[in-house]
Amino acid sequence: MIDEIRTILRELGENPSRDGLARTPERVESSLRYLTSGYSLDADSILNGALFDVEHDEMVIVKDIEVFSLCEHHMIPFFGKCHVAYLPTDKVVGLSKIPRLVDMYARRLQVQERLTLQIAETLDRKIRPRGVAVVIEARHLCMIMRGVEKQNSVAVTSSMLGIFKENQNTRNEFLPDRTQLALTLAACSTPSFRTWTERGRGLIGTFHERFAQVPRGGGRPGRGEGGHDARPGHRLDRDALHPGARPARRRGT
Repeated sequence: MIDEIRTILRELGENPSRDGLARTPERVESSLRYLTSGYSLDADSILNGALFDVEHDEMVIVKDIEVFSLCEHHMIPFFGKCHVAYLPTDKVVGLSKIPRLVDMYARRLQVQERLTLQIAETLDRKIRPRGVAVVIEARHLCMIMRGVEKQNSVAVTSSMLGIFKENQNTRNEFLPDRTQLALTLAACSTPSFRTWTERGRGLIGTFHERFAQVPRGGGRPGRGEGGHDARPGHRLDRDALHPGARPARRRGT
């Protein structure tokens, strides 16, 4: 592989013998071997018999598992987080085994859809729960730093098996925080949200500026020691705070 990497460097117009690239072929080979080390592993060796008889029939969730993989189309990384849930029958699996299983499949040339399905099907096959759910949220550098170059794009894939596929309430128990997060992030990225955020900051700044000018007396802010207005006739300029807003009507008028 080292000779092939040197050839690629030459094809790119580089000199593989110069100082900065002299050992690059060896480094690239070592990196690729590690990033694809999942091919040499299997689920049985990962789980290693870590199945335990426990009387627990409620949902088990392991969320925010970091995922780093290589897109098989361009061999460019995609990365994000994986969330796994299952409803056990009579056995539970050691919690650390789930992230290890995620890593095993992620350290291969992958597409996110297949990665999601492989994790779910393996857990379903090995621990035979009542249901398995896997959701992956990931950013793909192949569509961020090249191609369509969409910097804020996030791909979300899911695989629901057993009761998670059959029962909406079970899915909702697993998904609400993930769904709410996705909706919140999507809302915060819209132009209208950013516009209102800027307006809110400006409004708060105007309030601070106005009230900083009000003298501090013995009574309420803006009043003298006798409780009378220290500046007769002064009133807060609502139009300056919120242009276009109507002043509130007083009672009895």
